[in-house]
Amino acid sequence: MKKYKWWIVAGIVLVLLSGAGFYVANLAENKIKTELDKAQVGYSDIHVRLFPSNVEIKEVKYQKEQKTGFAKSLKVSGVSYWDYLINKNINIDKIIVSEPTWEQKSSDNESNEKNNTPDSLPQITVKKFQIEEANVLMTNGQDTVLNLNNGNLNLQDISLNNNTMKRKIPLEWEEASFTFEKLFSHIDKIHSLSIESFAFDTTNFTIQNLEINPRYSRAGYVYHIPHEKDLATLKISEISGKEFHLKNRKDTLAFNLNMLDVKKPNLNLYRDKTVKDDPTHKNLYSKMLRIAPILIRVDSIIINNGYVSYEEKHKEEQGAGKVTFANFEANIGKLYNHDPSGEIPDTKINMKALVFDESPVDVDWTFNIGSPQDYFNIQGNGHNFNATSINNFLTPAFLIETEGIVDKFYFNYSGNYEKAAGDFQIYYDNFKVNLLNKDRKEKKILSWIGNLFVKNKPKSDGNGETHVEDVKRDDTKSFWNYFWNCIQESLVQSLTVKSDDKKD
Repeated sequence: MKKYKWWIVAGIVLVLLSGAGFYVANLAENKIKTELDKAQVGYSDIHVRLFPSNVEIKEVKYQKEQKTGFAKSLKVSGVSYWDYLINKNINIDKIIVSEPTWEQKSSDNESNEKNNTPDSLPQITVKKFQIEEANVLMTNGQDTVLNLNNGNLNLQDISLNNNTMKRKIPLEWEEASFTFEKLFSHIDKIHSLSIESFAFDTTNFTIQNLEINPRYSRAGYVYHIPHEKDLATLKISEISGKEFHLKNRKDTLAFNLNMLDVKKPNLNLYRDKTVKDDPTHKNLYSKMLRIAPILIRVDSIIINNGYVSYEEKHKEEQGAGKVTFANFEANIGKLYNHDPSGEIPDTKINMKALVFDESPVDVDWTFNIGSPQDYFNIQGNGHNFNATSINNFLTPAFLIETEGIVDKFYFNYSGNYEKAAGDFQIYYDNFKVNLLNKDRKEKKILSWIGNLFVKNKPKSDGNGETHVEDVKRDDTKSFWNYFWNCIQESLVQSLTVKSDDKKD
């Protein structure tokens, strides 16, 4: 009889729990529906279960003005109702968003919406968060601004609260993976970016077939820039990174990377110098990195089998001068703008290439990102320069034609953000300079006068050794203009005949 009573009690308790569960589930479902209605989010169906604690919303839809969102389903499982009722914390085992799409139309004069972040948040933890097969499309008129296909995101052990919401990245996680198949995006007014595929898993990533392309032709882009600016075309077959970490450090993002490997980059830079100069101040690379709004620590960057070309147009009626760097290789070590020890080590860069596809050069460049004076040293050597190859750049750009051979040269310059000094030595033979008219015919008299002032001693004499001091930097120009000014000043002193030389 007693056993029978216990079964009755157990049955009553079970019925009460089931009823309570049904009531709580129904209450939760109504609460979710109310909140979705407030947020103007539509759906086809909602299922809420208390045991196990699961929520599934099917065919989620959102539309407001020029924004449209859709997801095949949103599944939330393992919700701790008890922790929410007692501690007001939200603990969830898993969230899965299946096949979401987001489309947004905008215009250039559209104002940015205010960020409606709540004043206070409960402690939110999610053990696993997944987005599966996402697609994003953003347009401006008929122009595609951003298009991402088949994006997949997986975050483990997410934490979100009032403190994290104040940071650059408003949440924390322990592990992450992210992949997509295609990405297209505008990156500025004259360039677009495309990536064939991207894969990131915990700490390593791979990018396949990255391209930066002009949005306008060389003739047309000048109407979209206020002053001189390079028009870039870049193609990279693969970029891989190892031991990548992106973390919050107080109010700043910290970017750490052990190694970046860039394979087969092909870069072309074109500058139309018929456009007016940019008068704004340009920082050297060391200062750019020093004042960057992110903490950077990259141990090693390796660039393999690259090709770089630079073209410069000076007059409407003339073509562009072109210089090329084939078989470009670079090793960059310790690209840090912070260090736990408090003392930032030197960044060291070694570059090798074939200038004009045939003449080897080897350059070592050192600077310290932590130096307020932006101290640097750049030194290197090159050999076997046929002067006619140099004409690929000089003749179209400056109507200058050279003859002869530069057997070898050396340079070593040190400086800061204000001025530089250093040594230069050049060995050459039968070097001549011819000045041309617009039809590229030689101005014989002017060329003859110019060549009177060009030294031509035997290569074995070590001719053209010089030291330059106080080469001033034009702070409206780049570091490479600064470096070229050092070379140019050295060449003037090395190649021209001084009054003492004439007496000899």
